[in-house]
Amino acid sequence: MATVVKIPAQIKNVKDKHISEYFGFVATKQKNLSIALMTTQAGWEEEPQTAKFDEYIFVISGVLYVKTKGDDHIIRANEAIEIKKGEIVQYCTPFTSGAVYLSICLPAFRPILVKQSTIKKQ
Repeated sequence: MATVVKIPAQIKNVKDKHISEYFGFVATKQKNLSIALMTTQAGWEEEPQTAKFDEYIFVISGVLYVKTKGDDHIIRANEAIEIKKGEIVQYCTPFTSGAVYLSICLPAFRPILVKQSTIKKQ
């Protein structure tokens, strides 16, 4: 049976970031997948983290800066990046605009599946 989500779940907002979850643990009680629309402001930055899920990000508008242990990536509108489970990652928007992007997590995002980390460049 098809599931239509007309109003996404609004996840607790982080400083300068708004999360609208369409499918996932909060919105639809799914544990296998989450799909959320992320909206960030210029200057937003998350702490480095290591997740127990694969995350696929597609940038709709703006620019997302993604720092990993091995490299840094600038992801622009109509570009995507895959972050594998267990990889240390930090997301930010240090440019003059923020970013709007889709985040797809397998399994679904839950805070218990993420731990704060540090990124040490070699």
